[in-house]
Amino acid sequence: MPSTEETRRNSTITDATVEFIFSRDERRWLLLIVALGFILRFIVASHLAPVEDESGSITHAIGFSKLAPLSQMAQAQVWYYLTDYSFRIFGISLLTGRLLSVIFGTLSIILVYLIASLMFNKKTGLVAAFLLAISAYHITWTASYQDQTMMFFVLLASYFFIKEYKQSGKISIISAVFLAIAELVKIITGVFILVFGFFSLLILYKNYRGDKKLFRENFKRAVIFVVVLAVAMTPILAYNYFLYKQKGIVDLPFAQFLRINPEFYTGPGLHHGEGFVINKLPRNLYNVFTLYFIREDLLIFLLASLGVIYTLGKFRRMRFGEAFLLGMFFFALLFIASAIVLQTHYTSFLPLMSIFGASLVVRLSNINSLKKHSKHIILAIMILILLFNLWNIREPLTSKSALQKMREFSVSSIDKNSLVLVDSRIYTGTYAWIFNDRSYVDASRLPEILEASANYRGNKQEIKIVFIECVNDDCGWGTIRDQPELNASMENLISQFKNVSTKITEIDGGGSITGVRGAEILGEPFYRVYETSSLMPAEVLEAVKKTHNHFLYHIPRDAYPEQAFDYYTVNGFFDNTLNFFAYLILYTIVLAAFLSMGVPFYLLFKQR
Repeated sequence: MPSTEETRRNSTITDATVEFIFSRDERRWLLLIVALGFILRFIVASHLAPVEDESGSITHAIGFSKLAPLSQMAQAQVWYYLTDYSFRIFGISLLTGRLLSVIFGTLSIILVYLIASLMFNKKTGLVAAFLLAISAYHITWTASYQDQTMMFFVLLASYFFIKEYKQSGKISIISAVFLAIAELVKIITGVFILVFGFFSLLILYKNYRGDKKLFRENFKRAVIFVVVLAVAMTPILAYNYFLYKQKGIVDLPFAQFLRINPEFYTGPGLHHGEGFVINKLPRNLYNVFTLYFIREDLLIFLLASLGVIYTLGKFRRMRFGEAFLLGMFFFALLFIASAIVLQTHYTSFLPLMSIFGASLVVRLSNINSLKKHSKHIILAIMILILLFNLWNIREPLTSKSALQKMREFSVSSIDKNSLVLVDSRIYTGTYAWIFNDRSYVDASRLPEILEASANYRGNKQEIKIVFIECVNDDCGWGTIRDQPELNASMENLISQFKNVSTKITEIDGGGSITGVRGAEILGEPFYRVYETSSLMPAEVLEAVKKTHNHFLYHIPRDAYPEQAFDYYTVNGFFDNTLNFFAYLILYTIVLAAFLSMGVPFYLLFKQR
């Protein structure tokens, strides 16, 4: 029998739950919106075909936490640690590679509600949350990239920055903590930090002219703000210091923007090496607006554009929060578009666009002639956008990419003692993550494997051979049509396998969005799997594992660490001390990033 205290506690919880469900509390509706956003992101992240660049991120995360480096080629070490933890707990799949984007992208819905409610009202907050929850662009790019995770922490920092100034006129120190985490999630955080810095200077200037006491307080806070951000950079700076000291190179972002031996990173796939190219900005912005925002999220883009125009039109009456978010939007957009145009980088703007779009919707509904029907107007707009966006992402909602199907087939049907030969027309990054825990090798190396096997004088055993064919002749490269010799050699190899295979399995395509993501045709074969066997030395399996490299790193990352281009040793008192504190800061930030998942709920439910 439960005790009287337990009965009273259970009754209290039940009463509170019933009261919450049947109350007029907007948070009830917000949780439904968050649930909708989570479900859409979960399904699409599980199904949607990845782009080739995404394969690099997901592949480089495998084994990262076991290797436990201070940083890596593209920085973003907090993201790589947390993503590899998800691999180790839940296994390697499209979903687990995208899990951080699913979680932090969903949690950003709550932050958008909090920010919009703080700046305007709770009705605007709910509309903004709904717009982000159903944003086709934001959902589509819930991918194995760092942008949505980074933006979660930038939004958290923005919430505290706006709230602290609104309530007390002070600079928020806690904003620096969340920006510090964001720094180690993605280096592009620096662009947003500049906006925080600019508005902090405006606050100090205003204080200096009108309130010397507040100026002194905010000056101290600004110094602490800078110190927090600088300390958080210690792992990145220490990594680059050790790397430059021993090998004369630095990581990719430092090489790109500081021009320190950038030639090291030139080559296919490492296409971020131009840095700022201002003369390409107009063309890049045109592509961002037309090919990204308009093509992938037309209705939300139109609402956001009109909302921004309206806000700019009342410039002299603009509130601090509006000015801050507008400054963040325009400065970051111009900065990023001058350097890089990958679609994923622009998901950072969807939360801001949702806020300005929502402010427009609510203002329109409050026009005197429409006020009587304001709820119906808002509901009609929301339903229209929901149906429009669901139609745009219908295929990944209802079908699964052949790449994820192949990953599942690899786990369930390909023995770890099998030799996997992969059609050379399949993009390297794709098969590097699909078969990361199998003995795979590019099929073009089969002749040398057979020659080595024939010359081997020791014992041989029957080894199962699995050949993976790219059915449409180009699975990710986009250049095979210009390589007729390669295409012919693979077709010749396929003919041979057809004659000797004991089993042939077809993997159908799906999970693509025409003109946006993926080139798979729903229901049409994308991969074909041939199975046979041959007498070979067992050592061949270990030999091919040593060839598992992708963009300068062995996969998994913790195998053969000494062979990595950025492997270094730490010697001497100063270097060892620096290394110790760098790791202490890194692990503290990784833990803080994980615990931050609960902050949006805390902020939400502490509200009255």
